[in-house]
Amino acid sequence: MSRVLREKLRAYEDLVAWARHAGLVGEKESRALARRAARQPVPAAGALTRAVAGREALHSVLTALTEGRTPRPADLADVNAEIAAARQHDRLVPTGDGLGCAFVDAESRLESVLWPVWRAASRLLASGDVAHLRRCGGEDCGWIFLDQSRNHTRRWCTMEDCGNLSKVRRFRARRQGPS
Repeated sequence: MSRVLREKLRAYEDLVAWARHAGLVGEKESRALARRAARQPVPAAGALTRAVAGREALHSVLTALTEGRTPRPADLADVNAEIAAARQHDRLVPTGDGLGCAFVDAESRLESVLWPVWRAASRLLASGDVAHLRRCGGEDCGWIFLDQSRNHTRRWCTMEDCGNLSKVRRFRARRQGPS
């Protein structure tokens, strides 16, 4: 099992910044969550701890699936608990062209920042797309990605990061030649 090389979620604000970067929350919502976290540091720390534990459980489940193993019951239970908690706030709401899904009470719940992650995880894990999960071939990466390439032979989480790094390493090794 891989380990996190450099933990980037050290404070609740880091979690909100990641969610903003990932497009899970907007600017207004991220500012509101940051203000709430500042007023409620203990619940914010609890939400961060829960996010990191959930990330680790989800990673373990996804790793097992990429290796053709059955996920550990404890990891699956943790993922299911987070999915169930997020679903308690998921509602159908009218939109301009029908109905859509939205989370209620998101602005008042520090853990709401991850509800879209758990919704997406639930959909992925219950889909046939699980067969296309891959572990990045990059040295020291450990990321798991959904291979949506035409022939499902993608090797790296992103070409810009691990793919280029791997190609540079191979190029340098060829240029150095045999020792």
